[in-house]
Parts: sequence; C-alpha cells; structure tokens
Amino acid sequence: MMWLGRLTFLAKGKRFEGDDALISHRRAAVQTTAAALIAEHMRKNPSFPKYDALYNATAFFVGYSDDLTPYEYSKAIADLNEAQADVLNIARNDKLFMKLQRELLKFRPPAIYSGTGNITTYDPEALKGEPKPEILQKALASTMGMRFMGQRFVIDSYVMGRLCFPTVNEFSGNGAPFTGAPKRFRSTALDFMALLGSPEAYEILKEQQMTAYKGYGEEFAKLKKEMAALSTEDWHRNLYLGQLDAMKSLFSRTADGYQPFQRTKQWEKRQLQTVLGGWTALRHDTILYVKQPYGLRAGAAPPPKPKAVGYVEPEPEYYARMLSNVRQLKRGLAELGLADRMPASVRSRTDKLEWFIETLMDISIAELEQKEMRKEHVSFLESIADYISGIQGKDPKEFTSEIVADVFTDGTKGVVVEEGTGKFNSLVVAWHKPDGTIEVAIGPVYSYYEFTMPMNQRLTDEKWQQMLKNNPPERPDWIRSFTPVPGPLPEERF
Repeated sequence: MMWLGRLTFLAKGKRFEGDDALISHRRAAVQTTAAALIAEHMRKNPSFPKYDALYNATAFFVGYSDDLTPYEYSKAIADLNEAQADVLNIARNDKLFMKLQRELLKFRPPAIYSGTGNITTYDPEALKGEPKPEILQKALASTMGMRFMGQRFVIDSYVMGRLCFPTVNEFSGNGAPFTGAPKRFRSTALDFMALLGSPEAYEILKEQQMTAYKGYGEEFAKLKKEMAALSTEDWHRNLYLGQLDAMKSLFSRTADGYQPFQRTKQWEKRQLQTVLGGWTALRHDTILYVKQPYGLRAGAAPPPKPKAVGYVEPEPEYYARMLSNVRQLKRGLAELGLADRMPASVRSRTDKLEWFIETLMDISIAELEQKEMRKEHVSFLESIADYISGIQGKDPKEFTSEIVADVFTDGTKGVVVEEGTGKFNSLVVAWHKPDGTIEVAIGPVYSYYEFTMPMNQRLTDEKWQQMLKNNPPERPDWIRSFTPVPGPLPEERF
C-alpha cells in the first residue's frame, strides 16, 4: 500500500534547458502513457467498481488524495474529444499526446510535497535566507502525476509542510535554532497544535524561539485564516478530520462549572500533552494512507471513609464530537455497503463504543452541573476497565501505549521527525465534589516524545519499545518544565 501510495507517474517532462520538470520529456511520455493505459484498462474492465469501493472506504476514514488518480486520467482522455482518442494512438501521435498532457496539467497540483524527486533549490535569495513560497509552488507543480492509490491529503501534513523551508527560512533569534541548522528545514507538532487552537503551544513556540524565522509569522497567519474558514461540515468530511475536531475542543474553556484545576496553566500544558498523544496515535493508525510532508533541501489517597467514586474529566464537548464521529462511522459503513460484511463481533464493539462515549458525556454534563452521580454511573465507573476491554476485543494485558510514527522528513539534514508515546504517566488532581468536599483522583495520562532519527532508521513500534527500555530520548523541554517535582519525570506506573 505504501508503494502504491508513493510511486508517481509524472505528467510533466523537461522540453528545454531551465524547465523545472523533474524528468525528460521522453520519460514523461512513457510514464503518462503507462498511467493512461492503467486508467483506461480499469474503465473498460470491471476494475473501477473494486477500486471505487477500496478508494472510497479509505477516503471515508482519512480523506482524498491530492495527487491525480485514474479518475482524472480517464476524464482527460475523454475530454480530448478525438475520434481516435485511444491511448496507444495518443502515445504514437505527438500532437495528441501534447493535448493529453495539457488536459492533465489543468487539474490542481498536489498541496503537500512528499519527497518526489528529492528537490533541491539553488535560488540565491532562498539560500541567503529570504522566504520563497513560489519555490514550493513550482516544486509541487513539477510533481503532478498519477499515484494509483495516492497517500491522502491531511491538514496537519499540509500545515507542517508550509511552516518550513523555503516558505519559512532563516533563523533570526538568539542562541542555537531548534533545527540545528540556520534555516527551518523541519516543522514541529507544536506548529499544528498552535493552529488547532492551543494558546499554550504557541507560547512554547515563542519561548523556545521556534517562531523566530523569516516568514514564519506571515505564513502562520495565512494558515490560521485558512483553518478558521473551515466550517463544521468541513471538519466532518472524514473520520480523520472528525478526530482532530474532537481534539481541538480540549483547548477551549468557555462554559461554567469546570473544576479549578482545569483553569490553571499547568492543566493547559497537560491538555496539550494529551492532544499530542492522541494525535500521535491517530498518525500511527493511518501511517499507510496519510501523506507525509517533506522539506525541500538547501499524592496520597484519601482516607477510606466514604467509598471512593470514579471521576471523569468533564469534557462534554469532546465526548459529543467523538460520539458524532462514531455515529458517522456507522452511517458511512452502511452507505458504503461494508457494515453487513463486518463480523458481528466488530459491529457489537462499535455499538459498545457508542454507548461508552455517550455515558461519559452524560457523566461530564452532570459533573459540570454539580449534580450527585447517579447509581448507574457509579456502577459504570467501577467496571470501566471491563468495558474498555470489551470495546477493544482483547485482554487489557495485550494493550500497549508505546507507539511511534514519523510525521515529517527533513531531506537537508537527512532526518525524520518522530512522534512517540511511552508508558502512561500518573496524573493526580484535586476535584471539588457537589457536597463541597475535596477529593483526590488519580488516573493514567499519555506520555509524549518528539525527536529526530536518521532517514534510514525510521522506527517501528518494536524498535521504539526497545529504545524506551534501553536508551529513551529526552522529553520535550516544555513537558519537563511543568513537572511538579524536581529532577527526572515521575516513574511511569501504568
């Protein structure tokens, strides 16, 4: 699937010296003919329905490709309006072939540069440190072509691909730049978190001078405007966006009834770490389909008087959006004709997940309204581990939180940005009960890592788990800064 998602049949060929195409006109002719033959074979044979089913199902989960697909090639051939518009005839007739290439180049170029051609810029202004967005646009145009089952456009990859060289360029701060180079050859997950709505992420970016690059402010403002223009419908075009929409709700505090600990700066950093952990898991689960951006080169427990009651972080907006995502999943699978093909056990687990999230939402609302917890909710929280196990369909001992995903490739430095989660950490909070007493609650929270690895040593989950045992990387500075104890982070207990 990765090969089918990344191999490009390039449409544009170099016809004269100085042309920005990546390959010769002859090679482009061969690749375009091959892509057109594939598209026409699929259109004339019973291949398209199978392709449709697979492509649409994956698009429902992750989104559509920003590269050309067999659909566009079939349309371009049909739009030639020639009696002899057979692919082999087109390939033999240079005039017809040029018309086909022009038709293909009328489609939109990709929005994310994913490493095709290992493009290097020698633009003198860019090398001097000036932001040059037009270099990226030319690079994207030169990579137009068909990917059979192209990796999908996702907004986080788009953002991270824009906030680096050459759109953002020379370091203008003091001390050592976080990239280890004078130019911003890579992005960080904090860039996307700040655009997703985390004031804490942007504050960290500024404090650590990750925004101190020429062009960063202007490009960030453009991206912020683009994201602000997305409607509720836009955020639910697919399940991937729906997950991001649910995550961004954790950055807002507008309603009454939130606990005092939820209004502290420490808690906002904790929310940021939680969202980063959830985003890492999302990227991990979609790594085969998501298009990765490349940079162009150049506490003690309370006394046992009353029986302890479980506590849910009151985030009804988050649970409501997650509930909407699960219901969208069920509707989408039914409309795609896939629901009846799923094993009964999987359908049952999906129903359990819907009920589980709905119950968490109901408990959250009751907590914000300072109501006493109902008996059925107390019972639910006492058995929550069993419910989670039933939804996962496996023994809790088989579950691991130690996962990793590479999300950005810096071709200049030859490294990839890895996002990882380790063992769960313990979180202790003091919450105000409806009767006025204060109780201490403890529970697991994500641990989070961001670090780089050589391009030829991209980590698998197994290698990451071994690395955590033998030589774990440092946590980001901003996480260590809000740890309430001196020295190393608290022992990971879960």
